[in-house]
Amino acid sequence: YQRRVRGFKLQKHKQMSAGSFRSLVCTRLGKTFDEGIDNLQIVTKETEGTIDENELRVNVKATGLNFFDLLMFVGKYQARPEPPFVPCSEGAGIVTEAGKATSFKKGDRVFFYTLCTAQEELIVPADKCHKIPSHMTLAQAAGLPSGIYTAYHGLVQRGELKAGEYLLVTGAAGGMGAAACALGKAIGAKVIAVVSTDDKKKFIEDNQLAHHVINYTKENLKDRVAEITDSHYADVIYETVGGDLFHQTVRCVAGRGRLLVIGFASGKIPTIAVNLALIKGFSIVGVRAGAELGADKDLFDDMHKHLGPLINKGSISPFVQVFPATQAKDAFRVLSNRKALGKLIISWEDQKSKL
Repeated sequence: YQRRVRGFKLQKHKQMSAGSFRSLVCTRLGKTFDEGIDNLQIVTKETEGTIDENELRVNVKATGLNFFDLLMFVGKYQARPEPPFVPCSEGAGIVTEAGKATSFKKGDRVFFYTLCTAQEELIVPADKCHKIPSHMTLAQAAGLPSGIYTAYHGLVQRGELKAGEYLLVTGAAGGMGAAACALGKAIGAKVIAVVSTDDKKKFIEDNQLAHHVINYTKENLKDRVAEITDSHYADVIYETVGGDLFHQTVRCVAGRGRLLVIGFASGKIPTIAVNLALIKGFSIVGVRAGAELGADKDLFDDMHKHLGPLINKGSISPFVQVFPATQAKDAFRVLSNRKALGKLIISWEDQKSKL
């Protein structure tokens, strides 16, 4: 990890030499998300001379943003790197050099899930990289790993979602929620998307990400779920928000259902009266995809075996909102304020896009 984050030259990015590249750096921790975002700075780093035989040097074109990046900015995530550090854990780019023991070659388009991806050049273990299908843009590919890996691990490996079951997804218009909706539909589940604004509801409807959409700030969530499911309720709930919305979803779980705890985008960690789980006979399942997939190669390989065909044929393609790297702080503020429509991406090509 230290190899990736040290050695910065704190100079303005316009002063780069031929052997340097731009990196987004968290220079110090903040007490709030806004303060943490304000502490971000674009700096330059010198290109490393050699790569190992099992590594790739990648010219990073796009980097995906996640809620846990914000938690890192305030020192509240499980992993707590010391500043200065490069944030983000997923991205996409073009191979510029391939280790002799890898199956990749110069010019391959790849996406990856590794540390410190918010920079223009990255040395990546080859086993963390995957080729991008021809139909997918670099920005879309950069938004794949975190959302779809978590969705597959949560819905399939932990939640055992089956075709024909009802899946309820909170935070459905964000990167994580939209990925769960898309995968749920691909599996054959009947997807109910839960959002907090009419703009988000329109985003879900326009992109056909779910069979039903509920704006829980305007409609009674339990009543609408009962109406949609004929009082069966949701077999699987993919809960990304926490806070009061978590408590509302508890009332929407079917008997023998699975309530998947994904995260707490609201910033509030809820508690639950466990007698509800006893009475209704449902399971509360914690989903920590990064840790489990990283520790269990068989689990990771099983995921890629089943996800690969869905990605390659276009059944799963992230909807992305792209900001140039020079506007990275704006992108993180959109994430912090829960205004994202789809996956937030920063582009190192500095071109505003609606890919």
